[in-house]
Amino acid sequence: MELFIKIILVVLFALVIVLFIKKSSPHIAILISASILIVILLALSDFFKTVVAFINEIKQYTNIKGEVLEPLIKCVAISILVKIGSDIAKDSGENTIASVIEISASIIALTIALPLFSFLLSMF
Repeated sequence: MELFIKIILVVLFALVIVLFIKKSSPHIAILISASILIVILLALSDFFKTVVAFINEIKQYTNIKGEVLEPLIKCVAISILVKIGSDIAKDSGENTIASVIEISASIIALTIALPLFSFLLSMF
């Protein structure tokens, strides 16, 4: 909870700075936003490690194979990255690029999820 409050404060501070800078220099505002994003993702790295460790425990103690969990993890990672990339493109005024990012990611996620479909079909 402590980290979440710190993240919110950093985001609010950055938002105020970006709002002032955006009118005179929109490119710098986007760079500041991207920098804050990187800082926040680095701050959350321990949480990512915890999730990965938990998933590895699940694989050890259950009959769930990596074939099932890995595509799920990859799809979640893709959705997070797409959300970030799409929002940055939209903030830059590039709505078409944002749409291309979203559509491309959907196709990639579907391709990554194909082994899940094969796994499900093999159960019947």
